[in-house]
Amino acid sequence: MSTLEPGQIFERYRILQWLGHGVSGESYEAEDTLLLRKVTLKLIHPQATLPDSVRRQFFREMQGISILNHPYLATVLDYGEIDGKLYVARRYSSNGSFLGSNGRLWFRSPLDVSEAIQYGHQLAQALQHIHNRGYVHGAFTFSNILVLGGPSLENQANYAPFLLADVGLTNFVRRFGQQPHMPLPVTAAPEQLGKRVTAASDQFALAVVLYFWLAGRPPYVGTPQEIEHLKLTETITPLSSLNAKVSVEQEGMVRRALSVYPEDRYPTVLAFTDALLETLAQSEMQAEPAETTAYLIIISPYIKEPYQVLLRGDETTIGRAGSSSILLEHDNLTSRHHALLKRENGRYFIYDSGSGNGVQVNGQRLSDNSGCALQDGDHIGIGNYELIFCLGTPKVAEKGPIFATNNSTA
Repeated sequence: MSTLEPGQIFERYRILQWLGHGVSGESYEAEDTLLLRKVTLKLIHPQATLPDSVRRQFFREMQGISILNHPYLATVLDYGEIDGKLYVARRYSSNGSFLGSNGRLWFRSPLDVSEAIQYGHQLAQALQHIHNRGYVHGAFTFSNILVLGGPSLENQANYAPFLLADVGLTNFVRRFGQQPHMPLPVTAAPEQLGKRVTAASDQFALAVVLYFWLAGRPPYVGTPQEIEHLKLTETITPLSSLNAKVSVEQEGMVRRALSVYPEDRYPTVLAFTDALLETLAQSEMQAEPAETTAYLIIISPYIKEPYQVLLRGDETTIGRAGSSSILLEHDNLTSRHHALLKRENGRYFIYDSGSGNGVQVNGQRLSDNSGCALQDGDHIGIGNYELIFCLGTPKVAEKGPIFATNNSTA
């Protein structure tokens, strides 16, 4: 049963609807009547009157937590006490948490390995920011991962769909609340069974979230007592048996972060996700295709036989200027700096370098500053010259002699 009703005014906040309750208290969607914006209003442990010493501790902790500022943290906008009730107002997310309907719909586990590690690294940056300032989250779990939007459809670099919320709140209630029994979430580290919370506890919790994103299920399944036993004995279903795309190295890193003893985990939460990111970089290097070999067959009206030019380096200039990589010096229709061939990510593109008579590819003239990706066999027209773009190694028997461009870069 909710403490506040829709339409009710609490301090400067108008209650819009009840969102739910958790260990730390009750959450409401509310309107800040002073600044005219939506917020999430949390009443901290509203069913009991906390002692004066505990309320003073709340204000001491929130004074520091409220000034934490990081792009992946849900900002604390206000905190205080009304009629003996402690409250916190934070940034509102209309999509709710990762456990909400949008979160479950948009981010169905298992996620792509690269995406899961990238998202985990973003959350680790927020946690590291908290740790660097002397605080811990203490209760990091799926319900305080807020969803800003769905996965990036355009594979934007550094796209961040999540915010971390409720820093310190649940941990505060666990330490000072008067509830006789508050079950720990699956993300709670083994040391939290003895009410010990450190920065390494947040690392353990993040490893549980990452395991879920990679495997499609949490690392521990069962009753609270069974889960406690699994954590203390480090009994985990191998990730590779649940997701063949997870490497042995990546699995070992997640297992280390799930160690029963905090000192056996990584020295920092960011060191954990940095190590995982390094495996992605290594995979990308191993997956890079072999360097593309290409050449041009040049048909000139001024020379009896066609000849071939092997393309070397990332840029090849074409024109009448003596400095050109490919010199087309017999034709007045060719500009001094006529065209540019560029190799980008294993593909070749041709650009008009501001020539007087233009560059044609398969009969179509290039527009100014607009490059054209070349395919094997494409015909390039430059003045009275015809250049045929070919992929592979030049064949001496097929066309005349082979020359290399005079690029200095190999």
